[in-house]
Amino acid sequence: MSRLHTDVSAWLRQRAIVRVLLHEQFGQTLQMIGAISLLVIANFSWYSPTHASAAGTNMYLFWDPANGAAPSGWTVITTYDGFFPYGAAVTDTFGATTTVPGRPYTPTASATTTGLGTTLASFVSAVGAISSNTHVHPTVPIVYGPDTGDPANPDLAAFRSYQLIKYSGIPTIVPQNAVAMFAGTLPSSGFTRVTANDQRLIRVNSTTTTGGSDTESNTVKISGLDADSTNTVNNQTNGQTGPVAPANHTHASPSSLTCTAGCGTPTCTPPGTLATLGGSTQSNTFTCITTGDIPPYVVPVLGQATANVPTISVNLTAIFDGDPGSGWTVLSNVGGSFYHQFLRPDASYSAVSQGSVSRNLGYSATYGSALGTAINGKVNGTNGASQYDHLHSLTMTINTLSNMVPSFNAVIGQKVSFTMNAYRWFVDASGNSGSPDFNTTNVSDPWPVGALNLAQDTQLPAIPTQYLPPDVIVKTSLRLRAQILVSGQALVANSTTFKLQYQVTGSDDCLTGTWTDVAPNGTLAGPTSQWTYGSNTLADSTRLTTSALTPASSVLQYFSRSIGGAITGQTVGTGQSMEYDWLVQNNNANTGTEYHIRIVEGNGTPLSLYQNTTTSKAECPDVITKPGVDQELRHGDFFLPDPNSNVSNDPDQGYAWVD
Repeated sequence: MSRLHTDVSAWLRQRAIVRVLLHEQFGQTLQMIGAISLLVIANFSWYSPTHASAAGTNMYLFWDPANGAAPSGWTVITTYDGFFPYGAAVTDTFGATTTVPGRPYTPTASATTTGLGTTLASFVSAVGAISSNTHVHPTVPIVYGPDTGDPANPDLAAFRSYQLIKYSGIPTIVPQNAVAMFAGTLPSSGFTRVTANDQRLIRVNSTTTTGGSDTESNTVKISGLDADSTNTVNNQTNGQTGPVAPANHTHASPSSLTCTAGCGTPTCTPPGTLATLGGSTQSNTFTCITTGDIPPYVVPVLGQATANVPTISVNLTAIFDGDPGSGWTVLSNVGGSFYHQFLRPDASYSAVSQGSVSRNLGYSATYGSALGTAINGKVNGTNGASQYDHLHSLTMTINTLSNMVPSFNAVIGQKVSFTMNAYRWFVDASGNSGSPDFNTTNVSDPWPVGALNLAQDTQLPAIPTQYLPPDVIVKTSLRLRAQILVSGQALVANSTTFKLQYQVTGSDDCLTGTWTDVAPNGTLAGPTSQWTYGSNTLADSTRLTTSALTPASSVLQYFSRSIGGAITGQTVGTGQSMEYDWLVQNNNANTGTEYHIRIVEGNGTPLSLYQNTTTSKAECPDVITKPGVDQELRHGDFFLPDPNSNVSNDPDQGYAWVD
């Protein structure tokens, strides 16, 4: 029996074609080929990113204390309470605070007046002083009152505050209820948009409070204007008669006031007509509402994590206390959209700077006719004099008011987002001189003679054996072609590397569980080196020349058969896709076992999203290794445990037998 078993085993390794028979229906083998497709369904996975970080750099998110204490691993930072995050370059001192002196402001105003009324050449009657038609009035008391829009927070634009929470380093998950910024749209799941901060600056504080006002309210009091007796002419003899204003005439204050500068969209009340009683004691007080007092800002979108999100999602933007390193783009560096900008969220992202550093308020008014005694005069010569009912314009300029708010320097970075768009498995034939792929980076379809074609975005199955499942005995080498979409920010050449990790399936996604790096080629087989990079005649880091995926990739990167060999040698713009080719070898993988093989950044950061563009589902590249002889001959163990079963081996999955 021992010799028979040996002979049968050898024959099986050469001739076996594995098929599955459900419910032990041996007589239905032909129908089972169709049933195979039901069993060989790839395990799908959803989101997945972490981050790359420079040594010593920490990430900060926002937290609403209404949700309780800060999540585990995060610390509430109170150093910057009362201050607003302000985009700063990595070369600036993180956390440096700036206050705004003079708050609340004491505005002052200046005024000039110019005669606007009807004048004739000259009015004369008797000797005496009258006002020249070019006369002006001295500045009279103009009082600009303090901001009463929010008396508790005068001269501050509308804001809402959060606690600032810090993680030591850069985390692998966004904790439930944490509030993150997005420089773009929110992910399709995992976050819900925060609307309470719409059109309100973000401020850091121990409690979540709102305050300030974008519609600052001030009073402007203008008194009646005295006459200017120094700008006069002397009355002479005969000529055309008419009423003139004496040098000591007075004016009523304006009945209307217009904001002309630094006001946004202003309104000033009261309009209408002022009762003119005469004399310099006459005054009018206006309430002016201005909207031009918001500091420079950009508009992120805020999202609150609905659960622990094991990803640094597409468009996620965060505060750091230094350069976050590869995989991130610092938006607050000099020239960046967040440089010297405050954060004022809304429903749609905008990187366009709005608001202003300061405002110079300007007002104008026209005030009424002379109310003093008019005298009768006659024209004489060319000397000019003002008619008694002439008008004046008044122009006020308020001292420069700062729109800036108390701030602290914050490095703001956005994740360069990587989405796996498509993948395809190939059996490596680059070392076979009879293959069209011999010693080239190209991969062909069909596979080697006698093999079945394997479609894009399809799991490499163990049945039927013409798919050439990875065999531990011959140490099968596979080629994995993968297409990665770049979004959020452009990928700078030589800024990031990528590598492969593997995991025995069971968690049914690409995020949870324990992952192991694919080991260097030549590593001795062992429990942590079941998969290694392969070895063939191709030079590592050779640039690809032909896309093997549909649609074709925008940028062809490199062939890789070593850790860190998948480099970003080519710049990839936002919205472009790039393609890599990895050589991976079955070194000691379990027989008849399904494995996830995932692409991660060189520091272990998963991609932002794993998805299957062919089926519109999310998944990791999957392979099922060739079953062992014991699995081929007996009922039960082949070929996959059911990941949803409570029975560890799920022994009723099917039969495998010899054809």
